[in-house]
Amino acid sequence: MLFNTATFFWFLVSTLAIYYLIPGRYVALRTGFLLVASYSFYLHWEVWYFFLLAPITLVNYIAGLWLERADPRQRKHVLAAAVGASLGLLAVSKYTDFVLGTVAEFATARGFELRFEQQIEALPVGISFFTFQALSYSIDVYRRRIEPEHNLVRFALFVAFFPQLVAGPIEKAHNLLTQLRERIGVAKPLDPLAACEQIAFGLFKKLAIADNIGPLVAPVFASPESYTASSLALAAVLFSIQIYSDFSGYTDIAIGTARLFGIRLQKNFDFPYFARNITDFWRRWHISLSSWLKEYLYISLGGNRHGVARMYAALIVTMLLGGLWHGPSWNFVLWGACQGLYLVAHKLYAARIGLTLPPLVERYIWALSVPTTFVLVTLTWVPFVCPDIGTTLTYLSRLFTWSTADGAIEQAALMPLLLTIGLLMFTDLTRFLHASRVQEASSALNNAEEATLVHCVTIPFWLLLAILFAAPESQQFIYFAF
Repeated sequence: MLFNTATFFWFLVSTLAIYYLIPGRYVALRTGFLLVASYSFYLHWEVWYFFLLAPITLVNYIAGLWLERADPRQRKHVLAAAVGASLGLLAVSKYTDFVLGTVAEFATARGFELRFEQQIEALPVGISFFTFQALSYSIDVYRRRIEPEHNLVRFALFVAFFPQLVAGPIEKAHNLLTQLRERIGVAKPLDPLAACEQIAFGLFKKLAIADNIGPLVAPVFASPESYTASSLALAAVLFSIQIYSDFSGYTDIAIGTARLFGIRLQKNFDFPYFARNITDFWRRWHISLSSWLKEYLYISLGGNRHGVARMYAALIVTMLLGGLWHGPSWNFVLWGACQGLYLVAHKLYAARIGLTLPPLVERYIWALSVPTTFVLVTLTWVPFVCPDIGTTLTYLSRLFTWSTADGAIEQAALMPLLLTIGLLMFTDLTRFLHASRVQEASSALNNAEEATLVHCVTIPFWLLLAILFAAPESQQFIYFAF
């Protein structure tokens, strides 16, 4: 069930209506209803997804209870079992074909012929997101950061809460589970007009920008040998805008929808294309995943506690595994490796060069750092979107040798698209430059009437633009594939 469809609109309206018709004193009933709605939302794709979501939920719920009672010597084994079972189910459902295909290619290269039939036609929607969310709970219980949840229905809702189930944000238990305990009984929307404005802005980014860019650049990434180098460069820039508009648009809709149920999800994007370096980019892009990787993987690998060499190795391994988290492809491995090397290079620069430059030089470098970071990130999106590693290498080789060809991106389709992209850039730049004031806009206005007036103007404005500039065909959100 896609956020950008009429089906979801009626699902959301009916779910909200029934949810608030249930008196607040019936906390268990409200919780159970929201859980049923969340499972209905997820199983709308495939009924058999139940056999992925439910076991991962049960494994981590039981692990939390067991960790509470386990002998100190047993706790590591309990956690290992929960992590192994969860990641094992993720690996089987998501990486089986990748592993078998790699084995077959390796055998063929050495003169043996192996053939495997494809086991999984399509990757289960959102499995990486809810697996990581469930695992964060077990790890936090093991580290004694939170108390285990004894209510199975509430814990299942924590894992399956539909606004963020399929593509995040990846919530930690101390945020989402705590709110499910405390706010269900007294639930009311959190600033509903502001929530609707966020949903409307997300729809604008998805329908008017991301869905229009997709058909333009897809043929370029599929057959780069047919396009000029200038078209390849333009396609890479456009995809950078597409993936940001698509994913941040989804996040805006998810966060706004959760606020209508009285739940505040964490911010997942913080103007990432205004980042001054790659480290800053990862503090701003897919914040819930980058913080998860840092807290549960990078630090577990030693972080910066065991010397510089160990820290650099931990960074690269973390980003490699972060690449594989996105999908079973060598392209994602290459993407993760590039991101890891970028992070290491920036740390080397900051440690050995950046602190010794004169202030005037630093000023000029700062002015160049934002576009430089954007270019570097854009180059790494090439393996992210190309269908295979061979196509990626062809794309990059033709781009850097400035090759010629007959194909070019359709210019007529770009003109209306540039208007919407320009509006998005202007809006983001304005909010970025006045971030602290904008974040407190509702409370900073002179009175509630002014806040209401602003939202009553912006909500129809974004919705009207989303309708006027919407692509002929709606597309699935990019991150639903992960």
